[in-house]
Amino acid sequence: MITRRTIRIVATGRYDGQTEWYESFASNETMSSARAFAVALLGRGTGRCLDIGCGTGRALHLLAERGWRVVGTDVSADQLEVAGRRARDVAHLVRADAHTLPFVDSDFDAAISVFTHTDFDDLRAAFTEAFRVLRPGSRFVYLGVHPCFASPFVARAAAADVDDAVALLRPGYRQPGWKVLPPDPQSVKVRARVGINHLPLSNFLNAFIGAGFSISRVEEPGGDDPPLFLAVAAVKPNGPREPREHDQVGVEPDALHRLTVEPRQEQRTSPQPRGAAPGTSRRSCPT
Repeated sequence: MITRRTIRIVATGRYDGQTEWYESFASNETMSSARAFAVALLGRGTGRCLDIGCGTGRALHLLAERGWRVVGTDVSADQLEVAGRRARDVAHLVRADAHTLPFVDSDFDAAISVFTHTDFDDLRAAFTEAFRVLRPGSRFVYLGVHPCFASPFVARAAAADVDDAVALLRPGYRQPGWKVLPPDPQSVKVRARVGINHLPLSNFLNAFIGAGFSISRVEEPGGDDPPLFLAVAAVKPNGPREPREHDQVGVEPDALHRLTVEPRQEQRTSPQPRGAAPGTSRRSCPT
């Protein structure tokens, strides 16, 4: 059954009033290369392509150059104003919440979203909407900061004095949710501007599976080691959607998290790496 969803209006998007700051880093070479990688991963097409959370529209021209008829959505009026000037006549822009898209079922031939998963309140709900508006057999590509190696719990600068380390891993990775710093309009940190909704890798990937997508390819683009970004290509399968719940594997997720392995009595604690602070590890990833 084809239905039309109404827009869930958000009076002020988190990125309203933040456009100048956002553009200062969204335009850098690293972010631009990652964005181009996501568009290349989606590939060429001639149908309608939805850019979910298009922001200031930096992917719109890239998508149009690959043949797509582009529709961009974002909840931030400020971001869409810039996107409109940038897109001109290559895309149609709609102010909308990714959790409640104002499009009929099976309305698009492809969808893409870049650098958005840490902005969504409910990633599975947003991906479920992407699934709903796609036609069966259509592609969906997502690229964002790496849930493991670019989380708020990874400190690169702190590893400068640790041999053979590029970052330090701090506790907190397993706890999903919003991570914020005190608001500071002069700060360059995302957490002080709009916050970061952190998801562990398992939650991130399960958002695709739970929405109904079949994951076809996973990439960690860029030259950083460990990587800054994670890209996922998925497909909306043909045929009716099958339920995908955790209890199909017979173990509740919380029960899995409670599983522990008792250390052997004779096992000794490994020495700290030279220059490492107590409680830190050589395992590392960028913030």
